Order: sequence, then C-alpha cells, then structure tokens
Amino acid sequence: MSPSCSGVIRMIERLHKYNLPLAIAAILVIVVLLGLIYRQYGLLVEAREDLQLLKQQLENTRDELESRVVLSQRSDELRENMDLMRQYLPNEPRENEVLRKLDAIAGGVEVDLSSIRFQQRVDEDDYIQMPIHLRIDARYGRLMDFVRQMDTAQRTFRLDEVRMSADDDQMLTVDLRCSVFYTETDDEGSE
Repeated sequence: MSPSCSGVIRMIERLHKYNLPLAIAAILVIVVLLGLIYRQYGLLVEAREDLQLLKQQLENTRDELESRVVLSQRSDELRENMDLMRQYLPNEPRENEVLRKLDAIAGGVEVDLSSIRFQQRVDEDDYIQMPIHLRIDARYGRLMDFVRQMDTAQRTFRLDEVRMSADDDQMLTVDLRCSVFYTETDDEGSE
C-alpha cells in the first residue's frame, strides 16, 4: 500500500471512532434548536394575542373618546334643552292643578274618572317625578281621546303603564299609571 492510502485509511478509522459522539452531539444541537424555535413560536403567539388585546382596548378607548367628543359638542344643545325643560316644569308639585286638569280632560271627553291616587314621589337629578294612578271607565274611543288630551295638556304627563279589562257592554275599566314632573326638591308644597 502506498503511504498516502494508509493515511487516508487511518483518518477514516479515526472519523469512524468519532462518528457516534458527533452524531449524539448533532442530535443534541438539533433538539436544543427545536426547543428554542418552539419557545420562540410560543412567545410569538403570545405576543400576537397581547397585540390583539391591545388593539381591542385601543378600539374601545377610541369609541369612548368619540362618544365623549360628541357629548361635549352637544353640551350646549343639551343645556338649552334642560333650560327649556325647566321653563315648562313648575317649581312645585301643584297637585290641585293636576287634579283639576285631569277632571277637566275626563269631563271633556266623557269618561268616568273613578279614582285618582298620587303615589310615592321619585327624586331624579334635575326634577321630581310624581306618579299618579288613575282608574277610568270608558269605551275605547273615549279612552283614546282622554290619552290624546293628556298628551296635549300644558302640564307634561308621561304615560307609564296601562291595564285594561272589558265587560260585556264593551266598557273598559282601565288602570292607568302616569307621571307629572316638577323641579323643586321640596315636595311639601301643594296648591
């Protein structure tokens, strides 16, 4: 054999000896790299979820700010509406005035207003709500006339609830809950 061939054979034998540890080292390096890649992928997914959450929070904040801008732009209009409301609402309950108005409406449209009861008042931010329970006996057309007259009355009435029952003569017995309003917080006064 030539001296150069024997050197190559010895080199191949040495490589063959180191091949097993080299293979194990290569596998370990590949496992570590795959672990790092998997960890990086997990961090990427987590970062995307965090980004999506931040985008949603940003969108919610943007919507809230836009609604506040709209409200601030409308604040003058809302103040004018509040001033207008205060002009139309009396500054005291005036129960007798309400009773006279309801009695006049009932007489004008020919319904039998058999009961009027004032309920517990509700103190709102800028006004007092004065609920009223009415019992009315009427035919349907007359009842509708009564409700229309309440709607056009100078004093603001809000219809809250209507319960009806009819007898054989097509007469309705109606329990009507409505509210009137005033602006003063002291509800002791009455006309």
